[in-house]
Amino acid sequence: MTVLSNAAYRGMVDVVKMLLEREVDLDHVDKSGRNSLSWAAEGGHVEVARLLIDKKVDLVLEDEEQMTPLLWA
Repeated sequence: MTVLSNAAYRGMVDVVKMLLEREVDLDHVDKSGRNSLSWAAEGGHVEVARLLIDKKVDLVLEDEEQMTPLLWA
């Protein structure tokens, strides 16, 4: 899990904003095939999800369980 994914999962809005300002890699997926949006969705963090969506993170990425961020929500 990346720093961005970890912050997204924990709902750390200020950390996510800082990382997005530093232009971290939004397309990075972890070893299970998940991106930061799927972690934010699983954690139920709507504000974080909106920030990531505004930055054009992949909305339809399927992980190794064939789950998308929407399904995690």
